[in-house]
Amino acid sequence: MNNRLIRQKLINPEHIQLIMGMDEQAAEREYDYVRKFIGVDHEEFTIKSYCAHHELNYSEIKSFLFPIKRGIGKFLNQRCEQSIEAYFELNI
Repeated sequence: MNNRLIRQKLINPEHIQLIMGMDEQAAEREYDYVRKFIGVDHEEFTIKSYCAHHELNYSEIKSFLFPIKRGIGKFLNQRCEQSIEAYFELNI
C-alpha cells in the first residue's frame, strides 16, 4: 500500500451513512458504486477521494466524522480511567 494512503483515513459504508443520511443498504450500494466509478480498491478508497467525487468539503467531513482531536481524546481517556478507578474503589 502507498505510504501516503496510510496517513489518510479510509471510508466505509458506515461513514457514508452518516455523511449522506442513508440507510445501511443504500450506503453499501453507494460505497460500491463510487469506489468502482473512481476505480480504486477497498484499501485505497479514502474519505478524501469520496469527498472529491461528491465535491464535499473534506475538512468539514473529516471534522464531522472524527470530532475528537488527539489532545481531547487523551484528556477524556484519563478522565474515564479516573472514573473507573473511583468506581472500583467504592464498590470493592
